[in-house]
Amino acid sequence: MKMFSKITKVLSAGVLAAAASSAFAGNINIGGVVWDPASPADFQSNGNVYETFASQVGDTVTGFGVITQFNGTTQPTFCPGCELTFTFSLTLASENVIAVGPQGPISAFTFDQVAVKMYVDNSQDYDQLAPSLASASNGVLFLDAVNNGLLSGTATNLFDPTLINGSGTGFLDVIGGIAASNFDTNTKDNGSDIQYTSSFQPAQLNVPGFPLFGSVDLSGDTIPSPAPLALIGLGLLGMGIARRRKS
Repeated sequence: MKMFSKITKVLSAGVLAAAASSAFAGNINIGGVVWDPASPADFQSNGNVYETFASQVGDTVTGFGVITQFNGTTQPTFCPGCELTFTFSLTLASENVIAVGPQGPISAFTFDQVAVKMYVDNSQDYDQLAPSLASASNGVLFLDAVNNGLLSGTATNLFDPTLINGSGTGFLDVIGGIAASNFDTNTKDNGSDIQYTSSFQPAQLNVPGFPLFGSVDLSGDTIPSPAPLALIGLGLLGMGIARRRKS
């Protein structure tokens, strides 16, 4: 009985410690990326991208970039001593001219076969003044995602890389990566996990092979790591057993 009482006390202490940690700390750390899943901003992130160009329907666009904001915090806060980069590819599925404006033809478009891979890297070798695909695609795979439905949008001069200007939006399903269990929430349209919006225009910085520059915005929800939840569950189980023994 004394040993059982001691076990119960340990379990109770564990659940209290876990609850206190959740209440006052909140942050979780996956591979060096730190965020608070209870934050009102969770999950909001954005970054910049460099990408190739589609000259006709059926062409595949590839690109890369770096995440610069995560839940309203900058890289030294959400990724201290590391960096969060990504690569992507997508295929132009359709294009239709819907109007002709003062700047040129305006097209509605869709992209399919979207694949996004996000990496966390402790080398911090991504240089925003000299960005490269190699520095954006190394590190540990943080998230692996594919499209849920088509990416759709509009652009002026879609097939002119010197004048193009447009944006699109779509949804992603998380399928892998070390943070997959935290982002696989199915809270967006059609049970998707992340909504994303991207923009593109001619790049001002000369990045060989990637004539377009733009931004990407990601939004969704995340869930805490399973370990604290398991600890709380274990503590509650111990308390329940203690009550039954007392009865």
